[in-house]
Amino acid sequence: MRAGDLDRRVVLEGPITSQSASGEVSVSSWLPVCEVWASRREPRGDERRDAGQEQATVEAEYQIRYRDDITPLLRLRDRTDARLYDILGAVELGRREGLRVRVKARAE
Repeated sequence: MRAGDLDRRVVLEGPITSQSASGEVSVSSWLPVCEVWASRREPRGDERRDAGQEQATVEAEYQIRYRDDITPLLRLRDRTDARLYDILGAVELGRREGLRVRVKARAE
């Protein structure tokens, strides 16, 4: 993976959870885990009807240097377009050379 191809700054954020008196666990906030350089593959858009409302989503793929702590529990914030993405999965590239991270976000 060439450093010149990594032209975007992205922040990976992890959830901070809280538990109510009844035992229900919910995400109270998000904390930055790391900030890394990434490249982005053009997103694929999708529109569908859900419960009578149109829902638009954007999917994209980011390539980053290899890390072993990327899971679907995290989310990705792209500093270039200021959009938040849920992580769908990460696939190792080569022998720990990098990761291809699939993400999905609601279009505004």
